[in-house]
Amino acid sequence: MKTLHISKEVNEILIEFHNDDHQPWKKDEGIIINFTVPIYHSNQKVLFQKMGEYKRDFEWIIIEGNYYYINLGLLKESHSEFNDTSWLKGIIKVAPLFDTDIKTGFPTISFHILKEDIILNFPQKIFLSHKGIDKPVVREYYSLLKELGFDPWLDEDAMAAGEALHRALLKGMQDSCAAVFFVTPNYVDDGFLEQEIDYAITEKMKKREKFSIITLALPEKEGERGEIPEMLKRYVWKTPESHLEAFREIIRALPITSGVKTWRNDI
Repeated sequence: MKTLHISKEVNEILIEFHNDDHQPWKKDEGIIINFTVPIYHSNQKVLFQKMGEYKRDFEWIIIEGNYYYINLGLLKESHSEFNDTSWLKGIIKVAPLFDTDIKTGFPTISFHILKEDIILNFPQKIFLSHKGIDKPVVREYYSLLKELGFDPWLDEDAMAAGEALHRALLKGMQDSCAAVFFVTPNYVDDGFLEQEIDYAITEKMKKREKFSIITLALPEKEGERGEIPEMLKRYVWKTPESHLEAFREIIRALPITSGVKTWRNDI
């Protein structure tokens, strides 16, 4: 376990880092964050109030009402000791544990976060399947999903130069919780579209209710729509009359909700 000890004395913040990988319970790999509060005879209400002070000093702490979240990506950026921890990413909800510091006798607030829970909490991608000619339209959907805190997968952003296309598509689908198929009159199979449908069906069979196949038959200016591929007809598809309606269908069908709600800093 990697442990971060944080204490605040007057205006000085003391930070210690311990790597306890040799402990016998290494199988429960993860991180521990300890906040030592330099006050005696405090109740939990006072300790919660003190956590508000830490929030001002560490931007990776998110406090919303009585709920606590840790932005693991920002935590990793702030402390180089976590640079070798590749799985430290995303935002995770945590529950505070109360104890007493053995050395000082001061109360502590601890957050124990297991690697397994972090991995289960990884941001889920949304695979956007389309023909290249429709990319300008799909890029708008991509941007809107991003704005709402989702993590859409679009080939031009997700694929590195020289990467094998079929491997990139497979990895993108495996990392996703949904596949959105934008069917237009341009949606004619060139080999890769059928492959994407195959990958999506495989993920649906594995993840069941945690994976959605969302098919949208989008109209052209003349009202013409594309033909739904046979392999997708076993799943419900929609024929929205506008892009706003199509976007609403995507949000309704996703098995996840958008990211943690926090107040903006620019208002």
